[in-house]
Amino acid sequence: MILETLNNPEKSPKHPAVTRLLEAAEHYVSPKYLNKNRNPWRKKDDSVLEFIPEQYDTADPFNHKYDGKVWVPKGNPDSVMPDALDLNNLKFISKEKAQEALDRLEEFTRDIKSSEQLSLVIGTGGTIAMSLQNGELIPKLDTDAILEFAGQRLRNQFRLTGLEFPRAMDSSQMCSDFTMDILIAISAIWDKASDNLKKHFAGFLVTHGTDTLAWSAADMAMALGPNPPFSVAFVGAQQTTEATFSDVASNVAFSLKSLSRLKENNINTVMIGIGGTAGAAYSGLGAIKVSDVDAKAFDTPGHKVLINWSDFGKSGTSNEFLQKSPAKKREDSFRPLIFSGPRPFFRISPDQGSNPNAEYQRVLNSPEPVIILESFGTGTAHRDIVEAVMTAAKESGKVVFLSSPLATGSLDHKYADALYAVERGAIPVEMMPAALAAKIHLAVTMIGVKDKERFVDFVKNRNYAGEQFAEWKPKNRGTSPGNPFFRIGAPRGFSDVAWTGTM
Repeated sequence: MILETLNNPEKSPKHPAVTRLLEAAEHYVSPKYLNKNRNPWRKKDDSVLEFIPEQYDTADPFNHKYDGKVWVPKGNPDSVMPDALDLNNLKFISKEKAQEALDRLEEFTRDIKSSEQLSLVIGTGGTIAMSLQNGELIPKLDTDAILEFAGQRLRNQFRLTGLEFPRAMDSSQMCSDFTMDILIAISAIWDKASDNLKKHFAGFLVTHGTDTLAWSAADMAMALGPNPPFSVAFVGAQQTTEATFSDVASNVAFSLKSLSRLKENNINTVMIGIGGTAGAAYSGLGAIKVSDVDAKAFDTPGHKVLINWSDFGKSGTSNEFLQKSPAKKREDSFRPLIFSGPRPFFRISPDQGSNPNAEYQRVLNSPEPVIILESFGTGTAHRDIVEAVMTAAKESGKVVFLSSPLATGSLDHKYADALYAVERGAIPVEMMPAALAAKIHLAVTMIGVKDKERFVDFVKNRNYAGEQFAEWKPKNRGTSPGNPFFRIGAPRGFSDVAWTGTM
C-alpha cells in the first residue's frame, strides 16, 4: 500500500539535502469520472479516436481527472496526485501498448546473454524523428527506423523495443502533462519488471525535439526525485535521418552507451544526450540550448558533463550530487511525485522602459501564486519595476523569486541595485530556468504556498535532485546571521547563511 510505505520514514528515499517533501499521503480519493467527450481526444470517425496535441488544454480541470489510483499529499490537501505506478492513469500513451512493451522486454530476458543490455525507447517526435514531406519537416514517429538507422553499432550490445506517443509532435507542443505520461509509463513498467529484467536494463531512452528538451528533462528529473531506481536519457538531434550529415546515429548510440556506463557506476539520473562525437551526456537539470545549427547544441554551464563523448568517455562519470547520493536499495520505496496542469508562475523580464503600472496590475490580477522576476544578469532590475512587482505581490500574497539569465558569472556583486530587489522581498534562487520551473511546479503541488516559509525553503535552499550547481561551494565570508551576503548572479542568489546542504 502506498499509504504504508509513505508513512514509514525508514522506507522513504533519503538524501542529505531532502526535506520533508516526501510526506505521507493523507488518504486515497476515488477518481471522478466525467464526460469523456471533453477530453483532448477527438473522433476521427465513428470508431477511431485521434489525439491532437496542439488542442490539449492544460488548464481544463477535466484533463486532470484520473482513472487509476490517486492520493493527496499531506503537505498540500488541496492537491490530488495520480499514482505513477498505475498504468490506468495514462492519458496519451496506450496502456495496452505499455504492457506489450513490458512483455517484449521480458521475452528478451529468456535468452539474453550476459553481455547484452535492454532498453525501452519512448518516441515523442522532434527533429530526430522528422521526415521531409512536400518540402516541410513533419514529425513522423518511427522508432523502429531510428533504431535501425543507429543499429549497426548497437546490435551486439543492446536489445531494444519501442513505445510511442499516439501522435508525433513538434517539441514546441510538449508540456509537463505529456512528460508526466511518460513518467507513469516508465515507472509502472519498472515496478512490474522482473528481477532479471531489471538486472539487464540499462535505462529508458526518450526521443525528443531540442527546443524543449531541457524543460522535459528537468520535469522528469524533478518528478523522479533524488534517488530513482533507473536512468532516463532524453536524446535529440539537429538533423534528420534523411540529411547528408546527421547526428541521429551517434546521439542515439552514445546515449545508450552512456546509460550503460551510468549503470556500471551505480548512478541513476536523468540525462540529455546530444552533440554527436563532440557532445556529451548532460545533466537533465543543468542543461540549456545554445545553438540551433551546430551538432553541439547544449551546454551545462553550472554543472560538469556527466560523460564527455569527445574524449571517448575516458574521463568517466562526473556529478558530485549523484556521487554522494545513496545507492538505490531494493527495499526502498519508489514513488515519483507527479505535477501537472499549467505552470503555477509567470516571468517578468526587466526590459528597459517597461511600464511599472502595467506590471503592477499583471501581478495583482494573475491567478498564478508565484512570480519569477528575471534580472539583467547581476541581480539588477529597474527599481520602479521592482517596486511595482513587490508591492502587488505583497498585496496579493504571491511569492517572488529573483532569477538571473546568466548561468555563470562573478559571485562578488555588491551593487546596491543588485541587492535592492532582495531587500524589497524578492527571493534569489540559483538554478537553470528549466530546473527552476520544474522545482516550483513540484513544490506548489506537494507543499502549496499557504506555508510560505516551507515552500520558499524548499525552492531556494534545498538541492533536491541536483538542480543547484553542485560543483559550487559557498565561501565563509564571516557574515553574521540576519545580515547575509547574497550571491546575486550565478550561481544565482544564494546566501552563505542560507546554505544548509552538505554537498
